[in-house]
Amino acid sequence: MSIFRSGALLATGAALAVAGMLGWQSLHGTAPRPDESAAAVPASAPGDALTMSAATRQRLGIATTRLLPARTAAVSNGFARVLDIGPLAAIDSEIRTARAAAAASAADAARLKDLARQDQSASARSVQVAEAQATADRLRVDLAGRRVALEYGPGLAKLGDAARMALIADVAAGRAALVRVDVPGSAPVRGVRVGDPATGVTLLGPASAADARVQGLALLAILRGPGVRSAAAGRLLPAIIGGGGSDDGTIVPRSALLRQKGDVFVYVAIGDHFERRALAAARPVADGWFTTSDVKPGDVVVTAGAGSVLAAEGGATGGDD
Repeated sequence: MSIFRSGALLATGAALAVAGMLGWQSLHGTAPRPDESAAAVPASAPGDALTMSAATRQRLGIATTRLLPARTAAVSNGFARVLDIGPLAAIDSEIRTARAAAAASAADAARLKDLARQDQSASARSVQVAEAQATADRLRVDLAGRRVALEYGPGLAKLGDAARMALIADVAAGRAALVRVDVPGSAPVRGVRVGDPATGVTLLGPASAADARVQGLALLAILRGPGVRSAAAGRLLPAIIGGGGSDDGTIVPRSALLRQKGDVFVYVAIGDHFERRALAAARPVADGWFTTSDVKPGDVVVTAGAGSVLAAEGGATGGDD
């Protein structure tokens, strides 16, 4: 029994010695460091944040930038309705037909009037009938021309014959679309963007009718560029209307944007954490996306390696806008 008692005492002494050594190393900063590979595995921070060490950031090529204050023209949201070009094509055909008839009847009246003046076969009555026909045909031309303004608006009526025919041909070929932009309120309009930011918008002027639900301005515009082929008559497209005043906020670079399940978001770096922020109130501008509320000047966003952060968070990799 004495042998077992002695062994137990030796084991207890060894354990106390090891514990004392570890305590001394901990106090003097010489405790063994954890394996560096453990730092490469992101750990979840409280809430929706993601923690990632500096070494992991460097390995994944993650870069950030600090957002700066920005100011842009104030805008409001509206919509654009794609108009049916068929009635305009019919009006254009009517104008050309009426002009041809008016030219023929005017020439006929002039010929009969000249014959009557020479005391030849044209009677005074035939001259009066020809002149009446020429007047009627000329009035038909005027009426057909006014139909453009009455049914579409004075903005479209300003187009000359060649420009109107070219517009009809481009719409028929899918190269352009004629839309009515409904603008809330009555503030001055200084610019309009419809659908894809790359789509060109040419404002023509006031439209002949407005949407009763909006109770605002209605403008005619021609769209050209991406997305026009899918702009079927009657389709509603989102529109951003630039007016007076300005908004203060910040511009998020396009390299920071990620998309997932239809949402656009960025990662904001807060210390060693990454927090996902949805850009719910942002809008595209020339240098990126402008927002007044989703993120603010001074926030640090991921501009390179954002897809790696998304993968580390456990989602599918998104694509830059």
